[in-house]
Amino acid sequence: MILISCYGNNWTIQGRGTPSFGKRHTKSHTLCRRCGRMSYHKQNHTCSACGYPAARLRKCIIPST
Repeated sequence: MILISCYGNNWTIQGRGTPSFGKRHTKSHTLCRRCGRMSYHKQNHTCSACGYPAARLRKCIIPST
């Protein structure tokens, strides 16, 4: 994603490198009602840990080696 920002009177195109990481100050995840972890995605309305609001609990199956 390319960000266009204004510094004074100059419009510049901002790349994906180090300066763009300073723009990341909002939180995408918040506390989940069911499991209590910071895994509930605000925009998607789903928990990445337990799968809330789905009735079935989300399980992470770790393959045996």
